[in-house]
Amino acid sequence: MVMNTKKDEKIKCPRCEIYMRKEEVEVTGPNITIDFCIQCHSYWFDKGELNKYIKTNVIDKNLKRTEGIQSWSKTVCPRCGGKISLKFIEDLEVDHCDDCGGLWLDHGELKQLQDKDFAAFKESRLKEVFSGLKRITKVKK
Repeated sequence: MVMNTKKDEKIKCPRCEIYMRKEEVEVTGPNITIDFCIQCHSYWFDKGELNKYIKTNVIDKNLKRTEGIQSWSKTVCPRCGGKISLKFIEDLEVDHCDDCGGLWLDHGELKQLQDKDFAAFKESRLKEVFSGLKRITKVKK
């Protein structure tokens, strides 16, 4: 099932198969338009939109693939028709299209992401990066 819909075209909810409602959201910079399913209350975010919506840049950079046989969802990307993989943002499993970079959030997952303390998450990632740099620096000496 190959489809390549433009961002301004309506897409069908991967779960309910009904057209999702488009909602324009004011953010810093150009507004974004997200897709919302009125039946199952899920959201589709095109690449980079979730970062703008939550006002952080850690989402796309920190998607972690699940290991093993369960790493692929049975869902097909509503935007491009690509395979959806199951990934993690910290401890939250989300559906991610490896082709177009879109994210599908089930009911309640957006709220869970909004409640996360990404300032602490950024700080812990910075500590990891700096400790890695220290190890590299020690090796070079």
